[in-house]
Amino acid sequence: MPSGTKPTPGLLSRTVGAILRSRMARLDISTLELAVSVGISRPQLSKMLRGVAHIDIEQFTALCTRLDLDSARVLDEAIVEADSDTENNRRTEVTELSPAEVSRRLSLLTEFFDDHDDGYYFVSSKISHVGTGLNLTDWRAALAGGNTLDYRTLSAVAEALGVPVAYLTRDDHEVVDRVEAELVLSRALADAGTTRIAARGQLSPDTLREIAALVSRRISK
Repeated sequence: MPSGTKPTPGLLSRTVGAILRSRMARLDISTLELAVSVGISRPQLSKMLRGVAHIDIEQFTALCTRLDLDSARVLDEAIVEADSDTENNRRTEVTELSPAEVSRRLSLLTEFFDDHDDGYYFVSSKISHVGTGLNLTDWRAALAGGNTLDYRTLSAVAEALGVPVAYLTRDDHEVVDRVEAELVLSRALADAGTTRIAARGQLSPDTLREIAALVSRRISK
C-alpha cells in the first residue's frame, strides 16, 4: 500500500480555525481549557486553530459542541468566507516573522502599559468587533516568544496599537525603522511630560531619534 503525506491545510481550515477562535474569545475560553475538555493536546489544538494542522470530523464536531456551535453552520460559513477570498489575499495572509521577533515587537508596543495583560485588555477591546479571536493565553505566549497568533490576528493587533500591519507581520526594515524611531521619541516625550510635538512634513527615523536624544538630554539637566 503506497504511503503519502497529508496535504497542507488550506484556506478553509484557516477560516474554520478563525471562526472557532472568535467563538472562544466571545466565551472567554482559553486554548488550554478547550483542549482539555475535548481531549486534544494544547499544542495540537493551537495548530488546528491556526489552520496549520488538520481537524478530523470527530474533533471538529467535539469542538463545535463544546463551543455551543452548530457544526454544519460553521462549515457553511467557512466555505462562504473562504470562497470570497481572492488568490492574492490567500498568498498575502502569511506572517514572515519568527516567534522571537513577534515577541520583541509586541513587547516594544506594549511597554507603555502598566503590564502586558493591560495591553491585552486594551487590544482585545479594540478588535472584538472584527471577529478575530484573541485570548489571554495566546497573547502571553506570543509575548514570551511562542507565537500562536496568525496573520489576521496580528494585523488586527497592529491596527489596534496604531502601527502599520507590516510591523507585526512582515520583515520590512523601513517600517520597522520608522515605527521603532517613533517609539523612542514617544518614550522620551512621555518622560518629559509631553504628549506631542509639531513638525512640518514627515520626519525621517534618524531625525526622530535625534529629537528624542535632545529631549532626553534636556530633562536630564
